[in-house]
Amino acid sequence: MHQLTRRTKVRSDRGPRDHGAVTLIVTIVMSLVLVGIVSLVVDLGLARDTRRQAQEAADAAALAAANALFLKTSDPTYDADYAGAVDAARTIAGKNFGTSDGQWSACVDPRAYALRPGGTQCISFQVSPPPSAGTGWTTLVRVKLPFRNVQTPFGGVFGSESVRVDAIATADVVNRKKSTCSVCVVGSGAHTIDGALDLDTGTLAVNGTLQGRGSVRTPTAAVLQGDSPPGVRFTPSASQDQPETQDPLRYLQLPYYEGLPQRTDPCTEGPGVYGDVDLDDSPGSACVLRAGLYVFVGTVRSTTRSIVGSNATLVFACGDFRVPRTCSSGGSGGGGLVLTGTATLSLTEPDGGPHDGWGIVAERDNPVRLIFRGDGTNRIDGTIYAASGTLDYGGNGPGGPVMDSLVVVGDLALGTSSAGDFGGQRAPFQSTYSQLNNTELTTNDIFLVPNG
Repeated sequence: MHQLTRRTKVRSDRGPRDHGAVTLIVTIVMSLVLVGIVSLVVDLGLARDTRRQAQEAADAAALAAANALFLKTSDPTYDADYAGAVDAARTIAGKNFGTSDGQWSACVDPRAYALRPGGTQCISFQVSPPPSAGTGWTTLVRVKLPFRNVQTPFGGVFGSESVRVDAIATADVVNRKKSTCSVCVVGSGAHTIDGALDLDTGTLAVNGTLQGRGSVRTPTAAVLQGDSPPGVRFTPSASQDQPETQDPLRYLQLPYYEGLPQRTDPCTEGPGVYGDVDLDDSPGSACVLRAGLYVFVGTVRSTTRSIVGSNATLVFACGDFRVPRTCSSGGSGGGGLVLTGTATLSLTEPDGGPHDGWGIVAERDNPVRLIFRGDGTNRIDGTIYAASGTLDYGGNGPGGPVMDSLVVVGDLALGTSSAGDFGGQRAPFQSTYSQLNNTELTTNDIFLVPNG
């Protein structure tokens, strides 16, 4: 009995020591595992942060290259500045991610585009379709950053001393030399079509609301921000409730007119700056404009004398006769055009030079009215631009204006008259739009696309 009691006591003495040892071992193992997990989280966090920086740097480099592609060119063939684009990508990547020239030279991109003008396959380009006169095209810019090994000090314990990080970005440059809308009504509010609008190319785009009792024929569906009015017949049917149409010429530099002489009679004195001009004050045959730039800060009126201009551009500005200026938003209007009776306009835009393609131009914030209410047929070749103004065409003649024009106006009043003096006559408005006789769009839409 005594011996049994002794053995039981011995076992009781060893039990707590054994449990303590096991606990210690488990604690050490779990601590190592925990340290490993924490270390892995720290290393992966570092790698993830570096990967984010790399992607942001790649995105910025691709966008910089895309912006630089057509920054310098004024050539109508739109030759791309690939060297400038490559330099822009390298510069931005160097600032944001520390890439060096040597890294670019050694960089490998198995999916690079075929055009690689910069001595590295990691900045590449693809053009589709090839540029040609009067068309648009797309340029893809692919940037693959040279990889970087991110050191993982804690991960080395588990046999992984670094994580490889790189990034790829692709930018899409959509070059449009020609507007998709040939008649673009970019202002808000109510616009009216009581006549027949017949477009051979492009389409009609209308912001705001449309009303009237007319008809519209376009090669492709008209684009309306609002509903299609029941009184206007569209062929084909219009697309309704569409996003706002942007001014396709909003970034273009308008004709520069400083330094022109002050004059009074455009029919005899040629290009210059003019105030109010009433052609009926000097009866006679047609008013023939010589080639050049005519700036009007007042209103040009005629009921009997037609205007004929070849290689001429009409600009409607604000200010006064002595100091023409750009118009201020919400301010008073500048010059305008009013042709009634038998007066017509026959105008061809300059072929080449700084005003190439511009027919009639109003300052962007000029609420000008370009009014054609006569009996005759007008012929205009060249862009008509009055982004804050109104094209008001209504008359009782046998034919409407025949235009090879891109028309961008804030408001359209077709086949109507604010004076109500045309007895319900509906004026036809016929338009073609070719790139040959109009200003070219030199701006590009640039955006990032998913990498393929």
